[in-house]
Amino acid sequence: LLTSKDASEARKLAQSIDQANKKRQTLVAKIVKELYERVEARVPQITKEGFILEGSKEWPAGVCGLAANKVLDRYGYPTFIFSEGEEVAKGSARSYPPFSVVSVMKEAGEMLLDWGGHHQAGGFSLVPKNLDAFRAALKKATAKIKKEDIAPLLAIDLELDPEDISIDLWDRLQALQP
Repeated sequence: LLTSKDASEARKLAQSIDQANKKRQTLVAKIVKELYERVEARVPQITKEGFILEGSKEWPAGVCGLAANKVLDRYGYPTFIFSEGEEVAKGSARSYPPFSVVSVMKEAGEMLLDWGGHHQAGGFSLVPKNLDAFRAALKKATAKIKKEDIAPLLAIDLELDPEDISIDLWDRLQALQP
């Protein structure tokens, strides 16, 4: 798309990318709706455990991170979402500070086939028979942290004085939207 010298070809490529993106967005919305329903049905258990671990054979691994972000944003608990294959479950993890998803995965290393990421986001894979042991490792890790200590980081890029706020500023900020 970016290297095309033909406007017609570039337009077709852009439309194809847009269609694929809309299809992905629809899939993520469906998965997130299902996740919200699952989580709502288990709120007392999740509140007690302090994390969310959910998976399905129907969810592609490539969208688990997007779904995990939305679940984390809504419920605030460290979230682990996975696609369960016959031989391997692959997933994504998201959390707010101070909970570190990579620290948990490091501690659970022997039951994971692979893992990586940074403190607030990561990926993992494991044999499905190890899911119960992974859940136990998550319980142990979250037992050390109080729910009220886990919160999104508020990053402030700029402070404005009241006299700097105007309709013109609002219009210029709106022009920056995607």
